[in-house]
Amino acid sequence: MKVKEFLTKENWTQGYYAKDAAGIYCEWSSVLAQKFCLLGASFKCYPGQKKTMEGLLDNACGEAAVWNDQPGRTFEEVKALVEKLDI
Repeated sequence: MKVKEFLTKENWTQGYYAKDAAGIYCEWSSVLAQKFCLLGASFKCYPGQKKTMEGLLDNACGEAAVWNDQPGRTFEEVKALVEKLDI
């Protein structure tokens, strides 16, 4: 599954790669993970390609984790990026 199909407004988050249902940080690969940042979602969708995905996203928007977590960043901006990259 591609990030653009997986990541929704409801399961997108900021501040951590992933959070559980209570909003507590967990690993993106955890069965408890329910919300994902841009990188966490890309790792979830492409688990064997973490370095490739991080490089692709960093090239597209600067440091992807910082870009995702920037105050005022909207899900619509994140969605537009993953659509543009077709990931």
